[in-house]
Amino acid sequence: MGRARRRRRRRLQQVAEVPARQHDRSLIASDWSPVSVSLTHSAPADPTTHHRVLGTTIAYDQDYAGIVLYAADLNASNTLADPLLRTYARQFLQSLPAHRESPLPQHVRGIIEVLLPTGRCTIQQVARTLDVDVRTVQRHLARTGDTYSPLLEAVRADLAQRYVTRLDRPLTEVAELLGFSALGTFSRWFHTRFGSSPTAWRAAVRTDSVGSITAHY
Repeated sequence: MGRARRRRRRRLQQVAEVPARQHDRSLIASDWSPVSVSLTHSAPADPTTHHRVLGTTIAYDQDYAGIVLYAADLNASNTLADPLLRTYARQFLQSLPAHRESPLPQHVRGIIEVLLPTGRCTIQQVARTLDVDVRTVQRHLARTGDTYSPLLEAVRADLAQRYVTRLDRPLTEVAELLGFSALGTFSRWFHTRFGSSPTAWRAAVRTDSVGSITAHY
């Protein structure tokens, strides 16, 4: 029963993602593509259809389902816009209760998670995604005592522990999701960070002794 529910949830998620991307294309440009697409389910055996419909930058087994796009895309002219509805739309938005925006460092962390698998997780790319300059990102991070490189490493370490603990996920895939071009590079980074190889960490998970392995910060 639980498996059937998961399959149904997966189908519903895909049904929702496809029209969302097609809708964005109709509003922005026919050749538009998102920065990335996140899905909560695992990668299919044959991702051809996913790549054709959603693009090739897809992150599976994520904590949320969504499409990431550049902030500048939100400012693109809507070719389907009706000028007569603009006033009503503005009045509606003004009637909504005010809400506190999440601090920029929190946005940066989320963007890092999404960009890591793309291999383009630089502060320049993060700034571009937020539609701000690099100095703005650095300034906001400094207010919370952060700088970009340590934050990137912290996010990568958090994800590494989560992914390696998933015994059904190949380590080569884990390496790619964390932005490493080769498994060997990832393994060396993991050992430096946690004092254990990914294989040993995973073996410890199997024997419920992962708590005996501590991270080296």
